[in-house]
Amino acid sequence: MHLLVATAGHIDHGKTALVNAVTGMDPDRLPEEKARGITIVPGYAHAQLDDGTVLSFVDVPGHEGFLDHMIQGANGIRLVLLVVAADDGVMPQTLEHLEVARLLGATGGVVAITKTDLVEPDWLELIHADLDDVLEGSFLEDAPRLTFSALQKENHPDFIQKLKEALVQTQETPDETANTQAGILPVDRVITVAGRGVVITGTLCRGTLEEGQRVQIHPGRSSGRIRELQVHGKSVQKATSPTRLAVNISGLSRSDVTVGSTLVRDEADLEPQTVWLGHFYSARWLNEPPSFPLKGLVHMGTAFAEATIQNLTPEIRPSWNTPIAVRIRLDRPLVAAPWTGFVFRCSSTAGRAGKTMGGGQLIQGGTVARRVRAGRDEEALQDLIHSNTGDRLRGLLALHHPPVRPLAELQHFSPHRTQPVLEDTCREAGLEIIASPSGPWAGLNGLAGRVENQVVNSLTAYHERRPQDPGMSLTELRTSIEKELPADLRDHFLDGMHASGQIQIDQNSVHLPDFSANLPEALAHVATSLEQQMRNQESPTSYSSDLAQELGCSDRALLDVLGYLQRAGTLVRISEQQWLHTKAYSSFLQQIIKRMSDNGQLEVQDVKSITGFSRKYLIPFLEHLDQQKITRRINTEARVKGPKCPPLEDA
Repeated sequence: MHLLVATAGHIDHGKTALVNAVTGMDPDRLPEEKARGITIVPGYAHAQLDDGTVLSFVDVPGHEGFLDHMIQGANGIRLVLLVVAADDGVMPQTLEHLEVARLLGATGGVVAITKTDLVEPDWLELIHADLDDVLEGSFLEDAPRLTFSALQKENHPDFIQKLKEALVQTQETPDETANTQAGILPVDRVITVAGRGVVITGTLCRGTLEEGQRVQIHPGRSSGRIRELQVHGKSVQKATSPTRLAVNISGLSRSDVTVGSTLVRDEADLEPQTVWLGHFYSARWLNEPPSFPLKGLVHMGTAFAEATIQNLTPEIRPSWNTPIAVRIRLDRPLVAAPWTGFVFRCSSTAGRAGKTMGGGQLIQGGTVARRVRAGRDEEALQDLIHSNTGDRLRGLLALHHPPVRPLAELQHFSPHRTQPVLEDTCREAGLEIIASPSGPWAGLNGLAGRVENQVVNSLTAYHERRPQDPGMSLTELRTSIEKELPADLRDHFLDGMHASGQIQIDQNSVHLPDFSANLPEALAHVATSLEQQMRNQESPTSYSSDLAQELGCSDRALLDVLGYLQRAGTLVRISEQQWLHTKAYSSFLQQIIKRMSDNGQLEVQDVKSITGFSRKYLIPFLEHLDQQKITRRINTEARVKGPKCPPLEDA
């Protein structure tokens, strides 16, 4: 068992001494830390107990001036060891660290009351009473409480055992599907090792990393390959979150990565974004909700950026336990996974500079976050701030246009990561699961019905407008439903409607099952006149404005009539602009096939003598025969039978 724990608490309350006593390692590594006797940057220590349990600690600084370092150290860690000195009691950074841990997603932990050798039992009871008030309603409200004295070393073994048991009791059930998720590691240290190159460390907060994998560093998109992974100084082939990890990467230079960068696996499919949609909770100590828009610093992972936060649900005021939906605009792009925790620190007159004003979780960045509007998307935003996973997914889908997403993508937004459980969650929320060749999708309820109605309505309108056409082109129909469905799903829906008999798809056209093409009355007389005219001639007819004028119709109407007669089998299209009556075409074809049968080949001059065509019609006619594979050209003057040349009696 591997337990990853972040310390929290006020400066000089004994966090580092406690970690040292449990692990035998001093997490303070900088000379200035040892000289000043305070923690400045996060420190790391670990111990393997006799039963094989590994206790891994991130020891964070307690000084208010180093709160940004505390946030870096606590990111991605779900278990917290809140340290309160018995002689001081609850202090300002006790409260702020507790709040930061909550906003970053901590879910459990242990409270340790230190320096108990300095106080009387009665005073210790007052400390417990004070903690009862402070922890009420927090994620540590029911957390085990232990007492500790760094000087009473004889009690340390018993304390370590109780600490382990308490942490095991409060930790979340491990995510069984972490092995299927792409790894994300915010970088908190960068070093260069002679002969090995760049080594970075951080808390693997999601997914897995494996030796040999390709990774990217954001921002900058520098890429490399994992040469080696180490957990607590030991090489491993694979690391699964949550864990402290050192990663040796080949192909990177020292300038490619800094503290605040984020390492992601190539297949993580995460893009740095400057605009995010998120939840926002105000800090517990605020007497009234903050006034929006907020301007200050947003911390996520080990990075931070200047930010402006806009309230998207102005009718709701945030509190420490009631979130609001917000849009966060950053001054530089940052990469994060959905539900990454963030902390907002004010740099305005709304509070003392650097004071934590709130925070929450990032939901989605990019286009969706930019397009959200408070009034238009009110219902979706209300769903989004619910605690119920199904409501959140429904709200998220409603913000997408079209409101349908791959189920694999929604797994990033749900704690239920296995597909069967996620499908059930979606159905319980009234969402549709669409099985397609590309994988399952989830859409808002009624999506399939709306798409089917739109297809039928589009075809009905087209048939009324163009009754002479065999149907609507498949390309045009796809475009007409583009706003309702992504490209990956359009053909799947159309194929399903075709299979169920709702529509008929013939090559590149689509029509309703009870539709048959028919010329409107206004064009029927044009078709009759044209057919009679062409029946009595043996040369092709060329489409032209003069012919349209002669027949008393528009150029477009003439094309419609020619196309209709071609589909009816009355005409044969010889070229883009030339048609020949079927009667003449069949006669010419019989003579041509007979000539090839008698002579073994066909000369250009033979075709000219058979048809009497001038060069204007002869060349397109020969090319037509070649294209139909009735003939096969062997040189400029001769042809032989092609693979699709019909027998003489069928010509």
